[in-house]
Amino acid sequence: METEERVAQLEAENAHLQRQLERALERIMELEGKLAGEMAKTTEQLEKALSRIEELEVRLKKDSHTSHKPPSSDGLRRKSHRKRKPSGRKSGGQSGHAGETLALAEKADQIVKHRPDQCKQCAESLQETQGSVVERRQVHDLAEIRLWVEEHQVEQVCCPSCQRENLGCFPKEVKATVQYGPQVRAWAV
Repeated sequence: METEERVAQLEAENAHLQRQLERALERIMELEGKLAGEMAKTTEQLEKALSRIEELEVRLKKDSHTSHKPPSSDGLRRKSHRKRKPSGRKSGGQSGHAGETLALAEKADQIVKHRPDQCKQCAESLQETQGSVVERRQVHDLAEIRLWVEEHQVEQVCCPSCQRENLGCFPKEVKATVQYGPQVRAWAV
């Protein structure tokens, strides 16, 4: 009987161990569920934190040059925007550079001739002597802008036949004693 007792004892231990294993598995499943929930919650918080960090970094990079912010919000230190490395040369045109200048116009609006009045050696008058152009220079400038005043006058004329006085009339656009014309009004707009 010892064998049967030993088998019964082992079966009892086996049943007890199986119950413990089932409880342990249930507990593991329960803990895995809680852990999955906590991991999902932590992942969500991490994603929110990362998006907030990214938003703050973008905001930190903004200054008055890259947004609508006023220059006073840039802080005390002014950022350097130099992207080019210094070459060691002086600024401006370098020696050997061909250069470019304003070209002569083909047709000038006004030509002013500068000719001598008399010979520098003998003082003979050169007024009637033909000359030739040896050098030309041009000055490009804007024409003077000045106010153009146009006065309108109404006349009264007496008819020679019937002696009736006839009076002229102003154009319909001339309404006041003094007024601005259409060009001045256009400039004002």
